[in-house]
Amino acid sequence: MEEVFKPYLNTDEELVWVDQPSPGALAQQYMSESFHGLFGCLFMLAITSMLWAQPTVNAAAFYLVAAAVTWGWGYSLVKLLKPFWHFFMARYLVYGISDQRLIIARTFPSKRFTSYFPSDLEPTETLDRGNDIGDVTFQKEQWKGNTRKPQFRKVGFFGIKDFHKVASAIDYLKS
Repeated sequence: MEEVFKPYLNTDEELVWVDQPSPGALAQQYMSESFHGLFGCLFMLAITSMLWAQPTVNAAAFYLVAAAVTWGWGYSLVKLLKPFWHFFMARYLVYGISDQRLIIARTFPSKRFTSYFPSDLEPTETLDRGNDIGDVTFQKEQWKGNTRKPQFRKVGFFGIKDFHKVASAIDYLKS
């Protein structure tokens, strides 16, 4: 895992910690969205069965309703399958702490590295997921969601082993 970071480190920079997330813990974060997707699929199944039973008189109305139903199915299926996607993608995610910054690397579909320097970090928060696996969050990023009001999402290392030691290492880096 360390070889992922080697080409991107400064010459005077040294890795302190490297790990990958637990696929199950990463997928567990999205279970509530999966339940929303399940209910959406059930709702779309009911709508589709009602529309299937009704003969369509107007072709334009049929295409409009078919487009809305197709969009509803797609949205619901994306929500339903989100935990499985994150479970699969966990193998392409690597977390690292150097003596100068925190790094999150995604290696698929293309390599993308995000660095967080000590001046960017907020107080760390931890969440215990059991079996010495947990989450360490160190920043909140503004994210434009479905509403006009800005939303924030937590940034951190999710589903990692020895998360208390990692939180201590991050706090040490900030000081």
